[in-house]
Amino acid sequence: MRFSDLMAMYNPKIAEVKKNWENGGHKDELYQVPASKIPADFQQPKLFEGQVVFVMGKRTYSSAGILLTLARDNHVGTIIGTTSTFSPSHYGEVLPYRLPNTDVLGTISCKYFARPDTAVVDDTCMQPDIEVNLDNKDAVWQFIVEKYGKIAKRMKCTIIENLNNMEETMKFCQSCGMPLTDDVLGTNADGSKNEEYCMYCYRDGKFLQDCTMEEMIEHCAQFVGAVNEGLPNPITKEEYIGQMKMYFPQLKRWRKALNVSDDEAIQENPALAGVKELIAQMADSLPIAYISSVDNEGYPCTKAMLAPRKRESIRTFYFTTNTFSLRVAHYKANPKASIYFCDAKGFKGMMLRGTMEVLTDAKSKEMIWREGDTQYYPGGVTDPNYCVLKFTATDGRFYSDFYPRSFVIE
Repeated sequence: MRFSDLMAMYNPKIAEVKKNWENGGHKDELYQVPASKIPADFQQPKLFEGQVVFVMGKRTYSSAGILLTLARDNHVGTIIGTTSTFSPSHYGEVLPYRLPNTDVLGTISCKYFARPDTAVVDDTCMQPDIEVNLDNKDAVWQFIVEKYGKIAKRMKCTIIENLNNMEETMKFCQSCGMPLTDDVLGTNADGSKNEEYCMYCYRDGKFLQDCTMEEMIEHCAQFVGAVNEGLPNPITKEEYIGQMKMYFPQLKRWRKALNVSDDEAIQENPALAGVKELIAQMADSLPIAYISSVDNEGYPCTKAMLAPRKRESIRTFYFTTNTFSLRVAHYKANPKASIYFCDAKGFKGMMLRGTMEVLTDAKSKEMIWREGDTQYYPGGVTDPNYCVLKFTATDGRFYSDFYPRSFVIE
């Protein structure tokens, strides 16, 4: 680590370390935290029986790459898959700084991670012990099953389950969108860790940048190169900006709240003026609505439906459908849903996200039953194949006048 005066000026912890470093007789040197291999006589207690297998792909990097480096250099387990662009020895852990004259915010790597086996010279990438094409995931798992036995079958189920839950468990900075890990969490006014913002956006209970969402997007766009390191197909800066414009309005710092019961909130936020009225108008006047569900493989499935039979403000919508339909099966397994209203003539669109409940009680079925519904449900209101879908919105996005806007319903 090179301790510059600039870094010390803007980071008190660095200033303290710099002082101790220089008091020890060092100056302007690259300090490397020494790394050593596990001693030959070290005996790790066995946590389970069987062989250890690591699966590596092109996008294996960061903490996963460090784990595989430790496994490789200490001969723990077998690595299969494809070569990763991750460098076992690398610079990392960035620190923020702000230039005093231009007020430009930037970051710089402050640590060098050296692999345990220093005898390895060519470490610009990580290669597997056994090369298996990860483009065909079934072939990879078939190889593991044949090579390492039945335990791999259980491992496959566990990993797939973890992948499905990854979106729900992974956290992102609610200001800049970067993945949040313990080492990059921001701090509250009392010095405790903040679970919503990163250290580059939030420190000591305050945001480090007084900026708009557009300015934050422009700032983050300069790091598109770092983003591309983890992508199989690189994107341009313009594409990255486009993605952030779609994603950032969902982040806590930037999202606009749409209170379904307080019109004053709308008046204070001109960008959302007329949104309530537009949602209500489209829901009441358009003959068709589109509802989406998630199937058991994680794919979105969309279907055209007759307009909702009833709505409560712009938060809750009721639809009729068949109890034994595929859509109902999807919602029972995964309640995540969205509904979409499209005014083709006016070139307007409204998407609401939320959850869908399947109601089969008599009160709910009678509530939205209409004369003539027997053509769909011959058994009448008690027909077992007739049920009610109750959609509850949490947030949404609408498009009109060539301008998209996102909002949260509170």
